[in-house]
Amino acid sequence: MRRFLPKRKGAVVLDAGGGTGYWAIRLARHGYRVVLTDISETMLKVANGKIEKQDLQELIETRVVDIRDMSCFPSNLFDMALAEGDPVSYCLHAEKAVRELARVIKPNAYVVVSVDSKYSMIPRLIPGVNPMSSFGRSSEFLRTGFFEGECKLQALGSDNVISIYHHGSRVRGEARSDSNYDTILVLREIDEKILQKLREVLSKYRLFQTYLLSTQDFEDLPPGQRLQFFEGQKLYGDQDLRLPSADQVLEEIKRSRLESLHYLRHYLTLPHDKERKARLVHFQLKDAYFCLKRIAYYVTGDLVSTRKELISRLVELPVNHSLARELLQTLEYYEERKPEIAEDPDGYLLKLEKFFRVTCI
Repeated sequence: MRRFLPKRKGAVVLDAGGGTGYWAIRLARHGYRVVLTDISETMLKVANGKIEKQDLQELIETRVVDIRDMSCFPSNLFDMALAEGDPVSYCLHAEKAVRELARVIKPNAYVVVSVDSKYSMIPRLIPGVNPMSSFGRSSEFLRTGFFEGECKLQALGSDNVISIYHHGSRVRGEARSDSNYDTILVLREIDEKILQKLREVLSKYRLFQTYLLSTQDFEDLPPGQRLQFFEGQKLYGDQDLRLPSADQVLEEIKRSRLESLHYLRHYLTLPHDKERKARLVHFQLKDAYFCLKRIAYYVTGDLVSTRKELISRLVELPVNHSLARELLQTLEYYEERKPEIAEDPDGYLLKLEKFFRVTCI
């Protein structure tokens, strides 16, 4: 990156999607003024702690900004922009992000961007392979579903892998350091041998989590549940997918709402220890989030990408706005609220029960 840096010390650099300030702090140490932006307030709170600890407040400004919409900045403002750590890959609208990065820099200034492609996930499934040198083997897998030589997915059969999808918080750009790498793996068939081999694969990767389906399972999947495939990134395969209709999504909203009410009322009316209740709070906060995303799709026809975007569009939805916003913000700042939830899980379970009870579409 050094050769792209502005020659003038004191130049202003945009660190877009810069998270906890890894690059911003290094640039400031070299005498540059930095505007550090991220969509996550939690990330920026950590960054501000680091900046203050290193006495760099005069050189680094932090702002909550979506990389896809930087209209808060005028055009031709920055002497350089960077988007390291793959925010362009995870924002779901890379074209918008790139246009915005190009707009806010001065003429002839540089934009430095790192991106993850569909190839980047594959090396995680290959034992002993350096991801930086495995493009050829990754592309081979994406073409054929099979690697020459030793590969942990080899045991599944070269014709058995139908498709692989990357989804969850890491695709949406909402991941924490301990967030799972969520995948959906569709196989032609699944048996005891396949399950055993997959267990051997996944035991090596603590944060790797797979939702496993056979082709028959996929066909039997209610159409409303297939919305999750469109919220992720396809890594392999060309399976025929069609967006569910509004009526099909409505059926899924009703089904998931009743399922959540069942679990919540069970834990609220029968004795359970606080630890189990606190775990349920986390799961049900996620379910409330997914429920609101489905409602947004049902009402507006739009696939809402992130919690921030969803909060901004709550006024369009026929839900209890204040309660929905409170639950989404609790999920956004879950790590900070975790001790409070552990102390009083019933209070949060009651709020979640009320949310699902009054959310009738």
